[in-house]
Amino acid sequence: MPEELSEVVETNIEESLEGYVLPTGNEELDMRLGGGIPVPNLLSIEGDHGTGKSLLAQQLAYGAAKAGKHVVYVTTESGVKELVMQTRKLSLDMTDEFLKGLIRIMPAHMEGVRWARKVARDLLHVLGNYMARVKDEYDVFIVDSFSVLAVYADASVVLDFLTRARTLVREGKLIILTIHPSVLPDRLRRGRW
Repeated sequence: MPEELSEVVETNIEESLEGYVLPTGNEELDMRLGGGIPVPNLLSIEGDHGTGKSLLAQQLAYGAAKAGKHVVYVTTESGVKELVMQTRKLSLDMTDEFLKGLIRIMPAHMEGVRWARKVARDLLHVLGNYMARVKDEYDVFIVDSFSVLAVYADASVVLDFLTRARTLVREGKLIILTIHPSVLPDRLRRGRW
């Protein structure tokens, strides 16, 4: 085997066994995080309304796509065009990555639909099934905001989704959820489920 190919194979094997650090696309943030976000990981971005959870999620999506990773970005707060325009205004222009298929934006924001237990339950179920079905095509899954789904769903439905997310993490994926701190009970937020 040629030396360069051997190095690539060894690197890929190391990544798959030990994980890797995914750059965020922001040098200062990467420096503070020790190079980026460790993968695999189930990452919760917690904060009150208006604290920048979505901005950080968008930054992480941008960094992942720029690093050549395939990203699914589920947004409960905006549509595709709105999200692309917002990231462009923040100098996180993901238009090229979006057009190349590196990032898939899935709006779960439904005008005129009143959130209720059944809607949240069904959406969490569909989302969990979708993530499991496309796990070989995507590296990063972002749900912004998970709060909207979790606050209306029964605890058992939320727990089922989080359990499925952890399974994907064990398979090497990065799952990022933005959430308001008061939405999940402490035991779920601390990973004791």
